[in-house]
Amino acid sequence: MMMTIIQSFSAEIQKLAGDLPVALALQLAQNLEEEEGGDWSGIRLSMLQHIHNSGLIERIQRFCKIWEKDFSGYAPQSVALSLVAAVNATEEEKNKTILSLVWTGPSSEKIPLRRTEQVLAQLIRDARSHLLLVSFAVYKAEEIMQALENAVRRDVKVTFIIETPSSGNKKISFDPFRNFSKLLQENVEFYIWSPEKRLLSDDGKHGSLHAKVAISDSGTAFITSANLTDYAMNLNMEMGTLIVSKDVSRQVEEHFFELIAEDILIQLVE
Repeated sequence: MMMTIIQSFSAEIQKLAGDLPVALALQLAQNLEEEEGGDWSGIRLSMLQHIHNSGLIERIQRFCKIWEKDFSGYAPQSVALSLVAAVNATEEEKNKTILSLVWTGPSSEKIPLRRTEQVLAQLIRDARSHLLLVSFAVYKAEEIMQALENAVRRDVKVTFIIETPSSGNKKISFDPFRNFSKLLQENVEFYIWSPEKRLLSDDGKHGSLHAKVAISDSGTAFITSANLTDYAMNLNMEMGTLIVSKDVSRQVEEHFFELIAEDILIQLVE
């Protein structure tokens, strides 16, 4: 019975930690360390000081009511310690790396995999702040283009690194810029790998931009073999990894933005 009570109150503290901004939850814990058990008026005042948001005030008051009514035997210092632990656990869960395989090609009944086009379109739809995309070839892929247009309309900042016939030393024969609508041409920042900054082989040929990457809001990264083309979305065999991780996404994103800062990747102006 004792364990049931402990678990119930622990669940209430975890809910509170999940409902509050991290900084506020930690501040509440610090305030509670100075309070005396049984002084419910003082506990409420301590927890509510400097808070002006009506929703947060109501949420904290609801917790205090449950604490006093059903779990009054727990001292403020114990609650403070539990609140800090709950915040840390919540943040650790948010920062956990989740990997999933993504595929274009013949399906397998034993190992079902999400399809490339579905994953990329959803990543773009979920973006709220910014997107970074990298692709060697861009051709048609209408569903992805529509998702990008909708993202631009949501005021999502889109940065796109592409290869062109001139930057790629004619390794692709078509201009990918023509596949972007006027809306995208006017609102997306396009970059290319500067030909002058590419290493050359012994016979004078330079490397290509073969990376295929999509990153949403510095939190989700999709690294794939698939170019942004209809064939890659629907006909080829392509495989990639969807990585839900702030650390990994930021590392990849910062790498590309550092290349921009060093003028290795230069803005394409049409």
